[in-house]
Amino acid sequence: MKSNMIIDLDDNEVRIKMIICDQELDQSFELGQEVEELTFDGRIVRAIVTIESDKKMVHVQKHGFTETVITREVDGDTLMTTIKSQQHVATIKYQRV
Repeated sequence: MKSNMIIDLDDNEVRIKMIICDQELDQSFELGQEVEELTFDGRIVRAIVTIESDKKMVHVQKHGFTETVITREVDGDTLMTTIKSQQHVATIKYQRV
């Protein structure tokens, strides 16, 4: 499965555009502010995006009693995304093109 991600940080706003197979999701967030977000699977969640360092962004989604934490860390030309929800963990490795 091929996927692309574009992250654009401009002052206090971050834009995340993801393309996975034939689906596209393009959303903007004001850093540190809770917003309503539509997920790839159609859920509406409350989300907060923060920058923890010049290489690490944390995206927290809350839906009912469930919390999902998406951590994105840059190392050179690699973006490692870790998704944690309840006892489940997934990792995705992106390479800059």
